[in-house]
Amino acid sequence: MRTRYTILFSTIAIFLAAIFLRSMLFYTDGHLAPPLDDTFIFLQYAKQICHGAAFQYNTGDSLTTGATSLLYPFILSIGFLSGLGKTGILAFSLGLGLVFLIVSSLLIFNIGRRLFNEATGLVLGLLFLFNGQILWSFFCGMETGFFMCIILSVLYAFLLEAEGGEYFWTIVFASIMALTRPEGLILSGVLFGFIFFLRNEKNYYFLIPVGFGMIFVVMNYAFTGSLTFNTMIAKSPLSRPNSNLLDIAATAGKYFFYIMKDIFSGCDGKYTPAMYANEGQESVYFAPFSLFFGLVGVLYFVTKEMREKILGIGTLTLCLLMTELFSLCISLPVKWHWHRYLIPFYPLFLIFMVSGLSLFARLICQPFLSFGEKETRAAFVSLASFFILFGILNTLYFSVAYGKNCKDIYNQQMALGAWIEKKAC
Repeated sequence: MRTRYTILFSTIAIFLAAIFLRSMLFYTDGHLAPPLDDTFIFLQYAKQICHGAAFQYNTGDSLTTGATSLLYPFILSIGFLSGLGKTGILAFSLGLGLVFLIVSSLLIFNIGRRLFNEATGLVLGLLFLFNGQILWSFFCGMETGFFMCIILSVLYAFLLEAEGGEYFWTIVFASIMALTRPEGLILSGVLFGFIFFLRNEKNYYFLIPVGFGMIFVVMNYAFTGSLTFNTMIAKSPLSRPNSNLLDIAATAGKYFFYIMKDIFSGCDGKYTPAMYANEGQESVYFAPFSLFFGLVGVLYFVTKEMREKILGIGTLTLCLLMTELFSLCISLPVKWHWHRYLIPFYPLFLIFMVSGLSLFARLICQPFLSFGEKETRAAFVSLASFFILFGILNTLYFSVAYGKNCKDIYNQQMALGAWIEKKAC
């Protein structure tokens, strides 16, 4: 059975990757290009690692943490160490994204299967794969997909190890998560607090991921004299000279309301006769009623775990999701790159949404005494089919947007860079 689902999800992921690749090549006239220019920052730092000048954007420059990820440039540097050139390293980054996409889909499938049943896991995996924004992030050449994969690894490891109280792999994956992005440090702190205080397990080993996350903070301070990363300085309202607490709170509240109403409720976007690549970073990300079923899923998990008097995967997922939502609303309330900083937490929302769908299907079948497990599963699949169909349409939209984003980067950065390089020679 495991082999069957591995083949299924791998085949779907490869097929979707081929669609996105075809869109890219169509709009760039056959050239490989990422959908955003930040990818080149990561590739440059990765290249410098191979030249013995780690954390220097150019050899001889001051040390910086401009990649905003301690770990991922080292992963990308494997491609340069293998002798890949400019085109090869882009293909390598896309290949990594595909691998992480397949692994992530299998992880979220197994989370759903262990929490409920095989049908729930299958729907959860399909909704994960047929989400154009998630696919965009896996094929952008950056650490977003890897970060998403590691977050799911932490949840799945916790799900397997919580009953026995031995958290070896949970701590390992949490440490990798903390090294991948600054948000990983926050998540590792939440994980420690959840284990130590909410589950009342005095396990100090969960401080290990927090310690790994602090390495990057200390390095940033040693390199730049500041605890604030470049992304925060460039994009966060906290770094604006004229910012005040009231403005920051108002902006955070407005962005949180936008996330709930426009993204998770499926009310964002507007219709235009011609489809543009960005549309002011507005699109339809989730199907209507997604937030409703997500809240039903939250209610189910929290009441179930409180009734059982032991907090588990549901409460942990909720703590991770809400902490990151609030931290992003305060620090990075931006729409850039299709909400790239928010995308890694979409799978957490999907877990609640599909759980709510499963519970709702059981509730509507409960009054009918003749309805058994087979009829309940059929009701669940019928409900889920609407969201899967919507996800397919969403994927088609983002495949085109992805190609147009790649076209912008190729025309603005890559073609111009090639022209400068040619003239300089």
